[in-house]
Amino acid sequence: SLLKDYGIKLSNSDDAFTVIDYIQQNKVKINSEDTLKHAVMSSVEEYAITLDDFKKSFRAKPVEPGDWIWFQLKDRLLHNRANEFLYTEKGHRLWILNMTNTGKVMGAQTRKMKGYGSRYLTYDLSKLYSEMGNPLEIEPILLANMNKASTLFGIMQVNFQRPVTLFEGPLDAKFMHNSIALATAGRTTDEFDEMATIRYMFDNDQTGKKKMAEKLKKGRPVFMWSKFLKENGLDKYNIKDLNDLMLKCFELKIDAHKKIDQYFTSSQLDLWYV
Repeated sequence: SLLKDYGIKLSNSDDAFTVIDYIQQNKVKINSEDTLKHAVMSSVEEYAITLDDFKKSFRAKPVEPGDWIWFQLKDRLLHNRANEFLYTEKGHRLWILNMTNTGKVMGAQTRKMKGYGSRYLTYDLSKLYSEMGNPLEIEPILLANMNKASTLFGIMQVNFQRPVTLFEGPLDAKFMHNSIALATAGRTTDEFDEMATIRYMFDNDQTGKKKMAEKLKKGRPVFMWSKFLKENGLDKYNIKDLNDLMLKCFELKIDAHKKIDQYFTSSQLDLWYV
C-alpha cells in the first residue's frame, strides 16, 4: 500500500529488506516544522479571506488601465500583472496580495505610493483579521505557523521539486517563475537552508552582500550580482534588485536577464565576487 501510494514499483522478488533499503536511500530529511506543513496550509486556506470581503473591509479597488496607479505599475513593468494588486485611495497605498490557489487573500503588504508614512506595511493573517475587527482565536502554535506562512509570498504556488528562487521582497518575485519572497525585514532564512531546491537572490546592497557571504559559507546557492553585472556590461548602473535589472534591460533593449540562471553559485571560491 505504501509503495502504491508513492508510485514506487519493485520486482516481485524484492523482499522487505530491499524495501527498507530503498526507503532509507530515498527518504527526505525534514525538520520538525515541516511536519506541520499540511495542517498549516490547510488552515491557511480555510481562514484566508475572499477577495470580495477583503476589498470591502479595506476599501481597496482593482487597478484598472488608465488609473494613476496603473501608470505607476507600468513604470515598474508590472502593469501586465495589475490583477495581482489592489489600491486604496486613502493613504495612497498599493496592496501586494499573497494569494491561495483558490484566489483568497492569505496575507498582504502595502506600499506607500505618495505622501508621508511608512513605506511598507506587512499584514499576516492575524493582522488582517484584527484590522477587520474579527481577531482570530486559534491554538497559539498553529496560529504562529499560519502567520509565518502567510508572509511568504507565493508559497502556495511554488513547486519545491524544481529550483525555487527566494527574494527579499514580493515585487522582485513577480519577475521570476517558481519563486517566493519574504515580507518582513530581517526575517531569518535559515529554515530554507535545509531545502535542496532553494536558491537565494538577495538585493545588490551591503545588507544583501552580507547575506550572500553567509549563505556561500554554508554551501548554499546565491546569485552573484557583481559577477553578473560586470560580465554583462551593467556594472556602471545603479541596479540593486531584479526589478531594477528588468527596467534597465528594457531601457537598453538587451536580454541580459535571460542569463540569470548562469550566475547562481554555491562555491565558496565565489566569495571573491561578493
